[in-house]
Amino acid sequence: MKLYLEISDLVKFPQRNNMNKIGFFPLLLFLQAVTCLRHFHNGRPKDGFLGVPNVRFDGDLPKDQWITQKLDHFNDADLRTWEQVK
Repeated sequence: MKLYLEISDLVKFPQRNNMNKIGFFPLLLFLQAVTCLRHFHNGRPKDGFLGVPNVRFDGDLPKDQWITQKLDHFNDADLRTWEQVK
């Protein structure tokens, strides 16, 4: 004979259906992924992040600027250099 009552003795809880066993979050995640496939390709929107710029440039390009660099900064005896674009 029981000397105490449990909640399950007083209230009958409804049985869980299959949706609760599978989980709602994975289903929601799957539906979101399928929806996004129409709009994205390789992680980018189909039309890209930016459109074609509306700028027209008719001027001359600036001249190249170069910096002369030492080839080996750790060897003072090595006097070889190379040029790097500024």
